[in-house]
Amino acid sequence: MTVMTVAGDRVPTGRRLAPDERLEVTVPVVALPDDPDDPVDRRRVVLRRIVDHLVAAGGAATVADLATVLEVSQATVRRDLRALRDAGYAVPTRGHRAG
Repeated sequence: MTVMTVAGDRVPTGRRLAPDERLEVTVPVVALPDDPDDPVDRRRVVLRRIVDHLVAAGGAATVADLATVLEVSQATVRRDLRALRDAGYAVPTRGHRAG
């Protein structure tokens, strides 16, 4: 588990966050034994799990936040988010609220 500091999901984008608009959310960042063997699929399951935890806590991460916690590039996170959304999963991020 890792603690992420993210914006609240109701905080407007396009400006700096005030200290009281930040949330600390503990998220799972490791694959579980039942997760897929394929590394890309496994990372996407972990990404969904992270976003689910953030949403449940009322937070919204940026692509950069997710890339940092997953230790991958922002381009990789964008590809994974696009693939998950194309598969019908709602994965809101800060700057992309719609599922």
